[in-house]
Amino acid sequence: MSGAIIRLAEPADGPGAYFVCLKTGNHGADGEPFYREDPDALGRIFVGPYLAFEPLHSFVLEDGEGICGYALGAFDSRAFYARYEAEWRPDLCARYPAPQEDPQRWTRVEQAYSWYHHPDYFCPEPYEAYPSHLHIDLLPRAQGQGHGRRMLERLMDSLRERGSPGAHLGMSVRNTRAYGFYKCVGFRELVRDGTDTDGSIYMGIALERRKPAAEGGHGGGGGHGEVHTTEARRRGGTFGVAGMEEAEDAEKGTSRRRGDTETPWRCSHGIHGGHGGA
Repeated sequence: MSGAIIRLAEPADGPGAYFVCLKTGNHGADGEPFYREDPDALGRIFVGPYLAFEPLHSFVLEDGEGICGYALGAFDSRAFYARYEAEWRPDLCARYPAPQEDPQRWTRVEQAYSWYHHPDYFCPEPYEAYPSHLHIDLLPRAQGQGHGRRMLERLMDSLRERGSPGAHLGMSVRNTRAYGFYKCVGFRELVRDGTDTDGSIYMGIALERRKPAAEGGHGGGGGHGEVHTTEARRRGGTFGVAGMEEAEDAEKGTSRRRGDTETPWRCSHGIHGGHGGA
């Protein structure tokens, strides 16, 4: 795929971004067959509040066919969750009743509705070091071409420019390729939750302000350059170039099942209910 661009999301991008969420909504594969009764059920959690509350950290990938991916983040996770709780979730709960029957019999849509009513917000410690969070989803036509890493760079740049000291994400323990990818680009493991077969891993990355070019920094020429991180420096590499190229082959498999996404909201926001395809 050529000619794809990364840009800040606009209000008009909502339908396209929701569609990406739907098409990656079955453990990273096409979720459309499971959400026909309400195609936007997942997008109301994983896309809508970010577009509404975090416009400076919401990016889309667009090619000639339209929106084919997004990278969404929150600068201050606790503040984001508080706003979601006060301004977003009440409307969801009013419009979509919680399912009442046996959870084992819930449809995918009913499961999403249950997340509206029973969110589980989680921020790994030390929060002060990693207050931001992020997640990424790409359609299959956009995967494996370096777009995921470039979107990650762009999102990290936006968080750094506002002064974030670091960001965190969450994934399933079974997503070993994602784990390797994020380790390679500078994330380090913070904490694990659950079992070895049905648990979650939370990872964090320390962000540092770029030094001006005159001081030996990178990133001149108007591009995004290299994203310097504490972990990358320890390895002698950088997030923006060397470390990301090492992980290029792993990118296709970063998130392949629902529950593997790079968003830290447990249950309704990613660890058990996320989606992938970075």
